[in-house]
Amino acid sequence: MHKYYMMFQKDVCMLYCNTFCKFSVLFSKVATRLKSILVNAKASGYGRGETVTAVILERVCDAQRVHAHLIYASTNCDGYKSQGITYPSWKAQANLIDRCYQQASIDPTEMHFFECHGTGTEVGDMEEVKAIWSILGKNRPHSNKPLLLGSIKSNLGHCESASGLPSLIKCLLILKYKSIPPNLHYEQPSPRIPEFQNYLKV
Repeated sequence: MHKYYMMFQKDVCMLYCNTFCKFSVLFSKVATRLKSILVNAKASGYGRGETVTAVILERVCDAQRVHAHLIYASTNCDGYKSQGITYPSWKAQANLIDRCYQQASIDPTEMHFFECHGTGTEVGDMEEVKAIWSILGKNRPHSNKPLLLGSIKSNLGHCESASGLPSLIKCLLILKYKSIPPNLHYEQPSPRIPEFQNYLKV
């Protein structure tokens, strides 16, 4: 998404259809319950998912229909980690989130909903929520409603390299129907994620 956003900015691309197709193979992080359960105390890994998704990016002046405007897109990499390549870095995630909101000129503390990567792994959810809270949560006015967190993986499972587009499509449907679907299988927050004692809610 970031790559083609930059191409549009440079007048290189007039129309792009972003399509992903993913089918599963075995991997060690698969949940024992075969479900992705966002930040849940009983989360044991992620459930596998399969998807075929497509999103068309067009300039507004050329579009026959508009579901949303892409304000900014970015990506990063946290580089080498002694824990291994699959171990996430909350600082790298926080830097990316912060940069996106700054470049889009949006106050992150005014957000009402955040669609998470939300794999359902203990470490992954813990690091991600820490990153989200550090940018969208800790300076949030107490008068604001709790920041709502969601993840399409509770519905579809983890589609790995194709997992980003289902999340985007979910957010487009939220804007269209003005309703946030609940997360499946959620019971109580993980005790390893202290940020849920503050203004966060699934």
